[in-house]
Amino acid sequence: MIASASTEFECRKKSNEEPGQVAQEQKHDFSFAATSAMNKSEWLVDSGASSHMTSVRETFMSMKDLKTPVRITIADGTKVNAVATGTVGLKLVDGTTISLSDVHYIPEVERSLIPVSKLVEKDVLAHFSKDKCGFRYDDTKVMVSMRCGNVYKSKTVGDDVCKVATASCKEPWVIYTHAWAISH
Repeated sequence: MIASASTEFECRKKSNEEPGQVAQEQKHDFSFAATSAMNKSEWLVDSGASSHMTSVRETFMSMKDLKTPVRITIADGTKVNAVATGTVGLKLVDGTTISLSDVHYIPEVERSLIPVSKLVEKDVLAHFSKDKCGFRYDDTKVMVSMRCGNVYKSKTVGDDVCKVATASCKEPWVIYTHAWAISH
């Protein structure tokens, strides 16, 4: 499903069209396909989502309430509101520290999403294989997501929120890549 703040669109017609076909996106539209419950420390790499999304408020390093909530229709037809946007700091299980900008805070969603489309806009390269997806920026490995069933997941260190702004890049376990800090 794809939805905008004022108009909602279905990705497929109710008639003869095959499920899974994608509607043409318009600027400022948002899609969200993952609907089942998952651990709040996991982020899904999503090829269909159009915006970073999470319901985990404590991962935000900075957040700004939206004057008008953004209405989003998820795959099961449920309508939810993005009520804020901001920058999320994540510490991955391998020690890598990343920040994602322009993340929508949606209290009702059960999945945190990292859209492939937002990464490639920042010149981050994604390489998918049968068991993992690797992300690179300027020849530097940024993140690896492991395949779990039919999805690729990145796992953070429990509830340990990374405060990227105060992290020292001299610490050997911190890899901070500016590709993840650029806002669009």
